[in-house]
Amino acid sequence: MTQNNIALQTLANKLKSLCDKKGREKDLSKTTPILHQMGLLFEQRYEENGIELDLIRGAGLLNAALVRQPKNMKIKQDLDNFCSRVVKMAKANKLSADLVEVSNEVAVQIKEMRVGAEKDLNALKKIPFNTEITLKEVQMQSDKVRDINVLQQIIFIQFADIMEFISNQCVEILREPPCQFTMAGMGSLARKEVTPYSDFESIVVLEEGVQHRENYDEILNYFRWHSVLFQIILVNLKETVLRFLAIPYLNDDSVEGGDWFYDAHTPCGICPDGFAAHACKNPLGRQEPTKNKPWITELIKPVSLMIAYLKTDQQLKNGYYLADVLTRTCYIAGNETVYNEFVEKVEAKLLENKKFTLQQNLESMNRSLIEFKSFERLKNVLTCNNCDIKRMIYRGITMIIAYLGKLYFTLSSSCFDMIQELEQKQIIDKIDGHLLSYAVAVACQVRLKLYSSKDSQHDILGTEYFYNDTDQSILKELISILGEKSLVDYFQITHSVQEALQDEDNIHSPKLNIKYPQHRLFTLLHLFKQNEQVIAKWEQYKETSLDKNVHADEILIRETVASAYESMGLYEEALHVTEWFKLKHFQDADDQCALEIAKVNAEIQKGEILCDNAQYKEAVGLMDQLKPKIPSLPIPETSKHSLLREAEKLTHDCKDKLLQTEEALVCSIAMLEHCENDAKELKHDIIKVNALLRCAFDFKALKKNNKAIKKANEGLQICLKDKIHMELTCICYTILGVCYLENQKYQQALESFVTQLFLLHKHAPKDIRADKMKERLPALIAFCHGEVGGKDEVNIDDIIQKVDETFL
Repeated sequence: MTQNNIALQTLANKLKSLCDKKGREKDLSKTTPILHQMGLLFEQRYEENGIELDLIRGAGLLNAALVRQPKNMKIKQDLDNFCSRVVKMAKANKLSADLVEVSNEVAVQIKEMRVGAEKDLNALKKIPFNTEITLKEVQMQSDKVRDINVLQQIIFIQFADIMEFISNQCVEILREPPCQFTMAGMGSLARKEVTPYSDFESIVVLEEGVQHRENYDEILNYFRWHSVLFQIILVNLKETVLRFLAIPYLNDDSVEGGDWFYDAHTPCGICPDGFAAHACKNPLGRQEPTKNKPWITELIKPVSLMIAYLKTDQQLKNGYYLADVLTRTCYIAGNETVYNEFVEKVEAKLLENKKFTLQQNLESMNRSLIEFKSFERLKNVLTCNNCDIKRMIYRGITMIIAYLGKLYFTLSSSCFDMIQELEQKQIIDKIDGHLLSYAVAVACQVRLKLYSSKDSQHDILGTEYFYNDTDQSILKELISILGEKSLVDYFQITHSVQEALQDEDNIHSPKLNIKYPQHRLFTLLHLFKQNEQVIAKWEQYKETSLDKNVHADEILIRETVASAYESMGLYEEALHVTEWFKLKHFQDADDQCALEIAKVNAEIQKGEILCDNAQYKEAVGLMDQLKPKIPSLPIPETSKHSLLREAEKLTHDCKDKLLQTEEALVCSIAMLEHCENDAKELKHDIIKVNALLRCAFDFKALKKNNKAIKKANEGLQICLKDKIHMELTCICYTILGVCYLENQKYQQALESFVTQLFLLHKHAPKDIRADKMKERLPALIAFCHGEVGGKDEVNIDDIIQKVDETFL
């Protein structure tokens, strides 16, 4: 290890000591000088190893230091001097060039683009809610598609113009290029779905034949320096989060424990594509081989050598994603003839590799269908603390449309154009084309609105903790962006096309058959609290769709309708809907499993309605009749455990209301046993915590505090591990605090109450339950404080301030 690397390692260790367990800086006044020093050392590192990425990393660290201390003249001067030295290293013609000033000019253009986009977004109208589809609604959907498509085109042109401006500036600083070249954009820019905050993925394609010239190395060197200057100008915008630069000793994922630093202060916006081994979609490419990615990949090539990345062996070696993004590009700067030649040869190579490409597309699409299940993600939002909009909404539809385009060999780049081309090829009909275009428009709109509201590329909705699942703050925020109608339509359309693509026969048929199941619409309306709309839709459904035979669709519809009635306090109507299976028979004998599960669910739902109506004994009697029948049903074992768990939960809650605590405890223990045999997922963890808390409360009521503490601690560990539910975390601390207090373990009680108060002040919304807990806790804290020998008066504000938010 060189002296320079030893110095960098020493500084990184010092920085780590000033960060919390998540790698976040605790005191910027102490960490900023370290980032400043590291930035200067990376220039020396480049001089030792010749890796150009280190110069960009150096610029990134200096800009990160300036973000933290924007008035620090020493950092500003060092950044100016650093950029001047880089220009000299490049042996530029224009040695007086000021890269920081170029970045400032670019920042002005970016601000104009963002202001214009925000103005256009705010002008978009929300579509009102109707249960019936009207011509007016269809026209409003078409208007949204048109407006979003136009807005995306405008942003695309402005973004591409900005990148062309930077490229031209780099040419002006260096000198005339030694050969014809083109800079091509990739990713969301090439798909014309770029946002005013997107990163920039690009390649540099050289004219064919240049590889045979004697000065080929000099030509490559020119464009390497062009790329260095280009990316430093982007980094100087101060929107490049440090982890994107894969900085050794801070964020090196090729070394175990090497990726530890979390840059929570640099805004995420327009920047170069990341330098991590799995990314590197920029001209300099992957300069540093890793164990999993041992190949150097430079994206400055003449046409034929760039096309070589599309060969099947190269795709398998470098990863299919590189070949994938190379197939969808857009012109940015340089010579358009070179760009057109590149595009023509890409299309020819795709046809040549058609069989391999088709198989790759099918495999990738199947992986995406599993990863981006929009409807499942939406349901999980109800029990999660936050959600990733890019993954849940944007990619849920755009990735699928992109794969459709590849499967049917469309030549278009944007989703809107692909859909139009699929219509022209009669793969989909005009109605499907309209609906898919509308879903894409909704996805683009929500991403643009979210980034604009956060003034950064910020994909996460929600908070670090989610206080309680009845608040549904994430859904409220989504609704505020788009309105309920657009969201319901989006998930209905997206789920339908995702299901259509899971049918292998459907994919290989000449025409794609997309079905839009009714039950999903009912479920979505209920999820979005549109219960009156659920009932109105149900009345329409009864008039047009009911017959003597019950379909699987109707089972799910009736469950949702009963839940909607129950939510509205209409218990008799809810009970009537749950009696369906006594009046009708099931049509399809192959679906007997679904029928049996639906029957049990209907009985449990009936019991819940009875419980909500304070008919506890009747609900218990119903469950006592039901539970012995479940083990013998012809359904999967996991389904049996799931149904038994729900039945035990309902019985427990009724027994608790009847003050039959010992019998309630038996039910909560049985709940836990069934949890262990149920599916393993986030929602399951929340169910398990609920079961553990029921056990803890039962043990507490029976004066078995040690057992209550054990169960509460088990629940707390799950909450802290997955950060799944703020309210459950607080309840765990409540049980622990009260039990420790009764056991006269005042120090443990004090810690529990203090932590709970901290969480309530930091993360809980303002509601009656949270306020009551906040009012009660100071007295408990003061009492415990006195019992452990505290002499000073308790200052609650000081206590909250002293609790480290990273205690988790």
